[in-house]
Amino acid sequence: MVTVDLSAYTGQGYVAIRHTADADQASLLVDDVTIVEGGDTPVNPTNPTTDLLAANVYVRLKGGLGQGFYNETLSVTTGDVTSNVGLNGEVFGALANGCNWWTPTKAMTLEQLEAALGGKAVLINSQDGGFARYEGGTWSGTLSAITPGQMYKIMTSAAVSLTLTGQQATVGSLAILTGYNWFGYVGATSATIGEALSSMGVSSLVNGDKIMDQNGNTATYNGSSWSGDLTTLQPGHGYVYRRQ
Repeated sequence: MVTVDLSAYTGQGYVAIRHTADADQASLLVDDVTIVEGGDTPVNPTNPTTDLLAANVYVRLKGGLGQGFYNETLSVTTGDVTSNVGLNGEVFGALANGCNWWTPTKAMTLEQLEAALGGKAVLINSQDGGFARYEGGTWSGTLSAITPGQMYKIMTSAAVSLTLTGQQATVGSLAILTGYNWFGYVGATSATIGEALSSMGVSSLVNGDKIMDQNGNTATYNGSSWSGDLTTLQPGHGYVYRRQ
């Protein structure tokens, strides 16, 4: 156990936990953190609501997380009063230089997407042939809306970090037709293929159905389960579902 006396810094700011030990800063694990004010007991234990220590605790999410939401609970103790603090973090999507199979995880308009892409976008394509092209500082094309759950192929001239705000996207049932189906996964966190499809209302699976990501990883339905090198679906990523 490590105990640190912070009395010299009273009223000067907040408590921050920072990961500096590893060069790659791969992860930060925090456990059993107790912040005590005024010794072992609060100043007025009969009125704990006035004695809770006001503090901001910043925890950096570990690297390599897929896009989505990550929620944990940290217990902060002041004397004999314990408060549970929710730590909520979101990993935002990033588009690589080149072609990206993408779907929005936030409800948004085409204009909002175009603004988020800035001048780094080249072309946006949808399965139905709709497109939006960026040339000479302006957008043109036939694409009129961006629909969560639909996959779009976005070509960029440089990597783009997308900071998306607003309500979490919701989708209706995903209809799987014979042939190739472009779709995207908008769940809050990564999920197995079975879990993800169930959340999108896909229940009628056919032996031989295939799902592929943009890296060529595939999964095949064998009549009872999915197998292959594609095992989970990631929020904000697009996929192709093939039914013969």
